[in-house]
Amino acid sequence: MKQRQSSGNRRPAPHELDTRDFYRKIEPFDDFEEAFNPSRYHAVPEDWFIGIADIKGSTSAIRDNRYKEVNIVGASGGYALAAEQMKRQERLSDVTP
Repeated sequence: MKQRQSSGNRRPAPHELDTRDFYRKIEPFDDFEEAFNPSRYHAVPEDWFIGIADIKGSTSAIRDNRYKEVNIVGASGGYALAAEQMKRQERLSDVTP
């Protein structure tokens, strides 16, 4: 596969990225090897949270056809993160005039 030609635009600084235009400012590529190019990685916008979960025993549970349980446990982490963010926003709105 051929790498797309650069548009010549400079790479945005982390403080310039926000949720509204994060994906728009990332230059796509077609060559899988570019996934290993450190210059392709960007800081995420400051208003993002990233959560990572490793469900213990998920491989064997899926093998045993318990994929729904694995999905529920995995989704629970995202739900907890979203709930915490909502609480945080409520606290901030109580403080700001």
